[in-house]
Amino acid sequence: MKKRLLSFIMLFSLGLGFIGGCKKDDNKEQAVLIVDGKEIIATVDGVNYSANQIYESLLTLDSSADYIYEKLDDLLIKTIVPVSDSMRSKINNEVEKWKKEIKDNATVNGKSYKEALKEALEKENASSEEELIENKIFALQKQIIANDYSSKTKDISYENFILNGKIYHISQILVNISTNGNSDAFGVSISESAAKKLYDVVNSLLKGESFYNVALQYSDDSNSKNNGGDMGLITLNDAISSSLPAELKYALASYSVYFENADLDYPEYLNEVYENGIETIPQKYIDLLGEIYKDDSTKYINTDVTGTNSTYTSSRVYGKNIIFNNLFNSRTFRFIQSNETTDVKEMSNIKMPVMDSSKFSPNTSAQNILTNENGYPILVVRSDSGIHFVSISMSAYADQELLKTYYAKKVNYDDEVVSYLEKSLSDSDKTSRLEKLETMAQDYSMYKITNNSSFSGNDTYKQYNMFKYYLENGYNGTRFSIVNETIKNIVNNYINDKFVYENQKIKNQFSQNYLEHSNKVWYTDYDMVTKEIPILDCLEKDTEGKYKCTYTYKDGFESYEAGGAE
Repeated sequence: MKKRLLSFIMLFSLGLGFIGGCKKDDNKEQAVLIVDGKEIIATVDGVNYSANQIYESLLTLDSSADYIYEKLDDLLIKTIVPVSDSMRSKINNEVEKWKKEIKDNATVNGKSYKEALKEALEKENASSEEELIENKIFALQKQIIANDYSSKTKDISYENFILNGKIYHISQILVNISTNGNSDAFGVSISESAAKKLYDVVNSLLKGESFYNVALQYSDDSNSKNNGGDMGLITLNDAISSSLPAELKYALASYSVYFENADLDYPEYLNEVYENGIETIPQKYIDLLGEIYKDDSTKYINTDVTGTNSTYTSSRVYGKNIIFNNLFNSRTFRFIQSNETTDVKEMSNIKMPVMDSSKFSPNTSAQNILTNENGYPILVVRSDSGIHFVSISMSAYADQELLKTYYAKKVNYDDEVVSYLEKSLSDSDKTSRLEKLETMAQDYSMYKITNNSSFSGNDTYKQYNMFKYYLENGYNGTRFSIVNETIKNIVNNYINDKFVYENQKIKNQFSQNYLEHSNKVWYTDYDMVTKEIPILDCLEKDTEGKYKCTYTYKDGFESYEAGGAE
């Protein structure tokens, strides 16, 4: 460290000496040039440079700013946490114990103590015992100030995470969808058992059963089922990298963008996907699914294939598969539309399936959308593993006062809000939840993104915050000030640039992953069209109990012909 600072000082001194030292001509010193009261020490292409300008130019070099910050940070710590007798005694005792261990090991390994000590010092990055002691004392000073900082800013960091960490508390009900050995997870066929479970889940929710009880009864997610589907906390700042299916996070982000005015970088393509609103799963088709979910030969639609002499039938035209593929089998998220007016929310910006095409169009009136007990719509999301019914207990974009109450560290049984800790199943669970919250807040303060090696996080960013904090507030009455405004500005800009850079990394990662997802949405939707899935209209019957339509394959999926197939 000393060598680095010395190198900088020598560079600075040599630079000034080279540029502006006194020059002798015939054993006479050249006169000093003064312009506007400033000593000019260099002229380049007719432009004069003063000593102050050269000084500031050197200081603003990236490497110089790094050196300056590093040395000032060390000086701040050493100044506000002076070495006490007890600190020095503690370190001396540690070093004596360390030396004894080296001596004992040297005897065992057949080495001289001097040789073993030299090797041990090299591992400690110290050239002598005295330097080792000073290094350890400084490490102790850093630890003292770090503990003080964590104690004094713990609540501030916690609140900052709660309000800005993009965290959601969610529960889910998972219905596994088997691929039946097919590599295409978005196949067109659904088993009888899966169709029945989809019906049972949605029908139970529509009847007013609690999400908690429906999850206990039907969910295929072994990790959350016994907790009524409670999955705890997730954050969009997780860079979409945890074991949770990415589609769930995209669904939450999309919901917040369109219905909570969330300020998120959103790929333009998804604006096209959702330009008319969010699709619904109407209750009428859930009721129909309850009638026809069985894989029965009378439950398919006859199809006439243009250009052939044979009638083409496929599993894709079974009633359960028509409902599944039109309403569930998409990477976009959807709402459940209820016929009732209780336990629902009237929401506009919804689009409904219409009966004259395979497209969706906006509905001019608000729809009754099924919600949970907190008033959040239940989201239906398709991932590679199955169908997820997602219940939001608390959104990242709720009112800020509500967020602070919901994630309060102490339970208040007298208010109207059932907080995150109050939903704990036991005291140990309550402790675990609080510890997880505080850990997530700590990671957030250090720009650590869970399960993503690109955002491993470290104490560096905490150190920047500590430096600024003690520069402003001092420690135990001791103040440390930077009196040179140029250096003060350089250090502040250096720290702020580091924060901006790290924030931009997170932002770019989120945008990139979201763009990749939007491409998957496009390809999946396109693929579903090429699979020529019959439209929902084909499930409508006339007064004679016959289906209202057959369809003819022509140019992919564009032509339909009315008919009366059984």
